[in-house]
Amino acid sequence: MTHRLPASAPLRWLCLLGGLILLLLGLALLIWPAAVASIFYTLLGLLLLAYGGERVVSGLQGPYPYLRRRKVTGGIISIVAGLVAVINPLAGMLLVPGVLVIIIGLAAAVNGVLQLSQFRLRDVTGQVHNHWGALALGVFKIGIGALILLNPVGSGLLLLRIMGAWAMVGGMVLTVLGLQAQAKDL
Repeated sequence: MTHRLPASAPLRWLCLLGGLILLLLGLALLIWPAAVASIFYTLLGLLLLAYGGERVVSGLQGPYPYLRRRKVTGGIISIVAGLVAVINPLAGMLLVPGVLVIIIGLAAAVNGVLQLSQFRLRDVTGQVHNHWGALALGVFKIGIGALILLNPVGSGLLLLRIMGAWAMVGGMVLTVLGLQAQAKDL
């Protein structure tokens, strides 16, 4: 007689392993956001190098000239980005979250200005109404946008910490799901 694992055993172990990895990653992002980001961007750089190399080789061997140029150009760009990320992960660490944070800051400021435009509105009868909540929210959004734009590096580190907190929450959920699946199998 052979002992068979229940059908949910692989799922259970996958949930437990994934949950523990997410918990550890989240904890590491909360404690050492810059170091974890540096490792991530180094690995991303290696991935870009491999992808870029593949694109250049397939572009040089491709039968269609217009596709060759596109593939080779994309491959060279990927290789350059990969080299930058591998040689200096700090550059990638500042560039990617920095651009994202600047976009978030600009979006907050623009939304604040749009919110301010809703301070004085006319109703269907033509009466003007002041919406103080819109004014307060608009000023708040402009302030948040300005803070983000004035300190994008600090905002980027905060973004990494938020990602760490989300990873920990996801890790806890997966771990609980894995433990629940194990309890059902017993």
